[in-house]
Amino acid sequence: MVGAGRARISRQHSVAALVATKNRHSLLCERSLPSIREQSHQPDVVVLVNDGDDWSSDERGRIGSTLHGLDTHLTANSRTPGAGGAWNSGLAALTGRGFTGFVAFLDDDDEWDPDHVCSNLHAAHSLGANIVVSGLRMCGPAGDIPRPLPERLVDRDFLTGNPGWQGSNTFVDFALLSAVGGFRESLASLHDRDLAVRLLRHPSARPCLVPRWTATWWADRPGRLSDRRGDAKLRGLRTFWDVYSGEMSEGERRAYLKRAEELFGFTSDEVVGRCGVTPGREHS
Repeated sequence: MVGAGRARISRQHSVAALVATKNRHSLLCERSLPSIREQSHQPDVVVLVNDGDDWSSDERGRIGSTLHGLDTHLTANSRTPGAGGAWNSGLAALTGRGFTGFVAFLDDDDEWDPDHVCSNLHAAHSLGANIVVSGLRMCGPAGDIPRPLPERLVDRDFLTGNPGWQGSNTFVDFALLSAVGGFRESLASLHDRDLAVRLLRHPSARPCLVPRWTATWWADRPGRLSDRRGDAKLRGLRTFWDVYSGEMSEGERRAYLKRAEELFGFTSDEVVGRCGVTPGREHS
């Protein structure tokens, strides 16, 4: 396999790179896919799931040339339209291949540092972990946006916010992903937080942190699920509230709604009004 001679650790565990994409072909081929191709420890398979318009033959050709030398599987989202369905379609493709090992996720407009896979796999090897989270730096139109490295992985932290575990720094054993059922497709956003809660609560979860930056989250263009006042963000906030607000304390509910307003511009009424739940009250 191309690049195997440069790897500094054994291939006891396979790695699959999983990318879901929707009508971002230029960014896909200029940013995310080249960062996969340039990994010092290259993935054993790359699964690319199309959640948008059909690729032309020229677009397929460009993808193939960008990932030349890597075992690449192209597929369409065959499940619920949206990111959750697309990622689950990719996981289903891995199941069909009989894959075992770690799945490394990458958003179609983000990128990995060249040692991302190697660093995460080394941490999994040395610490016996099946969940590995490294630092995901954030870059906007004006450059780096300061944010702290993740300091701990505790399920309840994700009920009220995100301590720094997102799509492009998700590195999880495929067996554990399968055990929790993959992604919740009813969510239009907040997939990372929901997945983190369910993974960390699984009895076999063994999480660890890589205490340095190994990937970049590019927040430099509109059209992301995290956009302020975005429809997908509001729908995700509502569904996440429906699922988890019943187990939140009053303080956690208030923190959740405060974050929704400060970061995304949605009032409490917009988030909870349709289901008649108010902060500090349990679901009936």
